[in-house]
Amino acid sequence: MKPITQRQAMLTALAARGMGCKEIAGEVGIAVNTVRATLQQARERTNSKSITHLVAKALSRGWITPLCLALALSMVMDTGTDKLRVTARVRLTRTTTRLEA
Repeated sequence: MKPITQRQAMLTALAARGMGCKEIAGEVGIAVNTVRATLQQARERTNSKSITHLVAKALSRGWITPLCLALALSMVMDTGTDKLRVTARVRLTRTTTRLEA
């Protein structure tokens, strides 16, 4: 198994943050197909079966650092509002409104 390239590591780190190919493409400023192809090449180099498997291998081998995951989690968790609670409240309100009507 060969180590992944710097570009592949960067895209893998963004995938580790939970970003999809479209989001990664927008963040980096490249085409979605380029993201898909680069991650596919990284998966082939590491014999990974999925992006999740690639992320796990990259973390275990030190190609990407867990710090990026910690920062990503802190960004998601520290939004100022609890998005899940707000979403649940909106759904509950809509459901209640439909039932009453």
